[in-house]
Amino acid sequence: MIPVLIRKVHDISERYRIKSMSFGHAGDGNVHVLLFKGELTEEEWERLIDPAQKDLYKETIDLGGKITAEHGIGILRKPFLSMNIDAYQIEMFKRLKQAFDPKNILNPGKIFDL
Repeated sequence: MIPVLIRKVHDISERYRIKSMSFGHAGDGNVHVLLFKGELTEEEWERLIDPAQKDLYKETIDLGGKITAEHGIGILRKPFLSMNIDAYQIEMFKRLKQAFDPKNILNPGKIFDL
């Protein structure tokens, strides 16, 4: 599936005129994709980056992948989390956060505000 994803990344990059770089650890299936502004104006970048990311994450999910890697969802992918896990799972994550961090001192304001 990794070669298929890499081709899809290339297609998305061309469609949105965004530069990309893919790397990762093929042994465990992690592929990290970085998207770059390249020659786009700031206005073009702001208009195109969200739909490009959404297409990338949709293709990843359609191939059976996840939009998170070994380090978690991250702030940049937070708006897209519900594409990959449902409301029940998000609620479970929030409950785990509450159970292990009732004072909300670990990464406050990052993913699940309490």
